[in-house]
Amino acid sequence: MNADAVATAPWKVLLVDDEPAVHQVSRLILADLQFDGRGIELLSAESAAQAREILSRERELALVLLDVVMESDDAGLALVRHIREQRRDRLVQVVLRTGQPGMAPEGEVVRHHEINGYWLKTDLTAQRLRTVVVSALRSYRLARAERPTPAGEPAAVDAPRAVEHAPHGLREQPVLLDQDARRQRVRGVGRQDG
Repeated sequence: MNADAVATAPWKVLLVDDEPAVHQVSRLILADLQFDGRGIELLSAESAAQAREILSRERELALVLLDVVMESDDAGLALVRHIREQRRDRLVQVVLRTGQPGMAPEGEVVRHHEINGYWLKTDLTAQRLRTVVVSALRSYRLARAERPTPAGEPAAVDAPRAVEHAPHGLREQPVLLDQDARRQRVRGVGRQDG
């Protein structure tokens, strides 16, 4: 997929919950949500096993909204471990939504699992769910922008082509775009106001 297609493709969000009503309501709430000019593609799994299947074939998954108790008391937590340890995916944002906080106490879960949020289902109003999703997508976008290129090399730029197509006055300037420069632009560091 080329860069233009990625920039306009919807954000992929995986909802993993064994309650069909949670899928229906979430789909309604997120149907018209836009972030950064892109909509949401909501993928659904009713078990951790179904989620693993979806994870095996989907690329560029931005967010997983994940129930804890499904086919087992810790199915959601096992899926977090699968995402972070087996798949080695540190970019995807994982937000737990649980209806049974006693099965997965917040303090313990946050300390021992690499998650990006923890919510009781009863606390997630429509507006709060939309806010959680937008915040997670923003974090994902930033994490992707800061991701090192393969082997930690600086981002490649076709310098001869960049110079060839630059305005005449800029052709004498060196062309350099590395990871640190991209980070500064993403964070707004080094911006000159005036």
